[in-house]
Amino acid sequence: MSESKNLLSKRVSRVTTDSGVYRWLDKKGEVLYVGKAKNLRKRMHTYVAGKAKNSAWTEIMVRQIADFEVTVVKSELEAFMLESNLIKELKPKYNIMLKDDKGYVYVRVSTHERYPRVEIVRRIGTDKARYFGPFTTGSQITERTVEMLDSILRFRACGQSLDALNTGKTLAGTPCLDHQIGRCIGLCIGSVSEEEYLRRIKAVISFFRGNLADVKRETVLAMKAAAEDKKFEKAARLRDALSFIEDLEKRQSISDTSGEDIDVFGLAARAGKWQAVVLRQRDGRLIQELSFALRGDAETVPDALSQLIAQFYTETTDVPSMLLIGEPILDQEVLEEWLTGMKGTGVKIRVPERGRKSALLTMAEKNADEKVQQQFAAWESEARKVEDALAGLTKILSLSEKPKRIEGYDISHLGGTATVGSMVVFENGKPKREHYRSFNITTVREGDIDDYKSLAEVLRRRLKYLTDDLKTLEAKWQEKGVTIGKAKKAEQPFIVDTSTKNEDTISADNISYKDYLVVRAQDQIIGFGRLFAYDGVMALRSVWLEERYRGQQLGAFLVRSLLAKVKKGKIYVQSMPSLVEWYQSLGFQIVREPPEVLRKKRELWQSSHPDQIAGEIMVYIVHKQKPEASFTSHPDLLLIDGGKGQLSAVVSVLDELEMTIPVAGLAKREEEIFLPGQSLPEVVPKDSEARFLLQRVRDEAHRFANSKREKRLAAVLTQSAVDDMAGIGDITKAKLVQKFGSLAKAKNASEEQLAEVLTERQLKEFRKSD
Repeated sequence: MSESKNLLSKRVSRVTTDSGVYRWLDKKGEVLYVGKAKNLRKRMHTYVAGKAKNSAWTEIMVRQIADFEVTVVKSELEAFMLESNLIKELKPKYNIMLKDDKGYVYVRVSTHERYPRVEIVRRIGTDKARYFGPFTTGSQITERTVEMLDSILRFRACGQSLDALNTGKTLAGTPCLDHQIGRCIGLCIGSVSEEEYLRRIKAVISFFRGNLADVKRETVLAMKAAAEDKKFEKAARLRDALSFIEDLEKRQSISDTSGEDIDVFGLAARAGKWQAVVLRQRDGRLIQELSFALRGDAETVPDALSQLIAQFYTETTDVPSMLLIGEPILDQEVLEEWLTGMKGTGVKIRVPERGRKSALLTMAEKNADEKVQQQFAAWESEARKVEDALAGLTKILSLSEKPKRIEGYDISHLGGTATVGSMVVFENGKPKREHYRSFNITTVREGDIDDYKSLAEVLRRRLKYLTDDLKTLEAKWQEKGVTIGKAKKAEQPFIVDTSTKNEDTISADNISYKDYLVVRAQDQIIGFGRLFAYDGVMALRSVWLEERYRGQQLGAFLVRSLLAKVKKGKIYVQSMPSLVEWYQSLGFQIVREPPEVLRKKRELWQSSHPDQIAGEIMVYIVHKQKPEASFTSHPDLLLIDGGKGQLSAVVSVLDELEMTIPVAGLAKREEEIFLPGQSLPEVVPKDSEARFLLQRVRDEAHRFANSKREKRLAAVLTQSAVDDMAGIGDITKAKLVQKFGSLAKAKNASEEQLAEVLTERQLKEFRKSD
């Protein structure tokens, strides 16, 4: 046993023997696995003792364990509930979990109200309503089903009438708009009695309980009545509804006379991929099959079943009287106690051995096995395609190894307005959406179009996180004979003399060598800078670099070294106009309302320099500059949406940062691939997997950029009532923003100025909104 595991084992030997929940952690402190135990010490010791033969699954996890946490509880039931909640919240890698439940919906009937409503929701509330589901959004139980039921049972009422009737208020007595267009049954005017309304709602509940006979009977009667009244379109819709119900009936072909409510859990696994199928029987009828692809892994089927059941019933209020499973589980009694508490009556978990229940379990397990095989086959096929694509890219682009991480970039704007840059990430050929990022362009003036400059800004802001390692930069400059460190007392005269020459607003009395960080070459000062507090406002000041060393990123290294001294808060700088973009590349942003002390200093400087531009006050917000995984991960390939021009802009940034990263441009018109240093594009077969992957990355970058631009533009264009004007669309509004700076400022423009953008008709509409 290794020294670290031996130490871990000793620590585990001192853990309590009480019931509780344990969490295995890796060296980063991230949770690998959450488990529960009647005896924490005994259970945890089986992982780290080094004696027992663990499964391959356990061995892989154990090798990653660096630490643990435990929570002691009063009973096994409390441990079970805490384990279930932690798994759902933390999503540990080695626990079995239902995949993201955003694809599930529920039918909600507010039976706690006097006049219940029927609606489709994505979450179970804490109210007393009745919920049916979960149903997958791809299943037949969707909005279409509710609309079909309403066409037969006619139960939909407007929200105003339901709100009034459920709170004891008086109805308006006039038909609502929904009633006039046929989407409200007329509760608002009393056309349906309370008894009749409740009868219809009861029929809806019965339908979702699996009793289709009543709805089928009413459908047949309504279809005949519509045909007799020669309402053939209505009759045709009811005929389709009847066909839909009969299809559901076929799915209920396995039924018995027991009238039992049962959920049957079938589980299958292959090559680390797990699939669950849940068959739901209500009143003796098999009414639904739910299929779940599971995330994570488990040591045994019983472990997986235990975790699956716990998570499944936190997502539904429909708990049956019996659960059928394929293998006994250790915490069966605790699960039964928990489910009984949820249902209010006894719930049993059984492993059937013969008869109809055994047949149901076999059906669920066969379905799960079939689905996991299909899932694995699809995964294998996709994996081969991705492997072929990455191998093809390696060859086409002459890469030293397969590009595991590909980053795609694009620029989007509307006539120069709301310019946005996008960065999308593909890892192993698949999108990694949590690493997508967007950039609001600041170096291009609103209304101007400069994709090259915009792209350079995006890459500069993204790649700076890979060049921010100050220790690496310091070592690099030391190789060139350049060092950085605190100023010495003997250097005070030089600092005072140089500072006062370069800053005419500085006083020698305000200069102390102790505040300065200096850059030296052969023991001679070639640059310096300091942080200075104005009435509690921290500012970057006195940044100077000998002219022959400028343009080599040494100034950026100096400023970053100063900024690194501040761990929280804000740092301001008064920038000359020519350095605004440079400071932006270091993480500063322009401040529209600067602190009072800095604003007054700028006004004082401006009054004594009337012929010069004061520049901008900018701020560096420390907590926003902390590197994140998306930016600290090193790309293996940069893909640019565009041709030679866009590619050149990116190569210039790479040269500027002295970075070597493979880069390619993919032009839209001919789908040509451009590489640095090549005048002609690469020829790639149209049916090549490599080409498909590049197109997918490029198209995703384009889509993401457009979506972010639309959101940014929407924020700009919702500044006034112009949004509601006829004949004035987004393009025209964007032109107004380009010309006047904002829609609010456009309101104050003259007729002649507006006529440069608006037609005569648009101008009349625009003035109506004043």
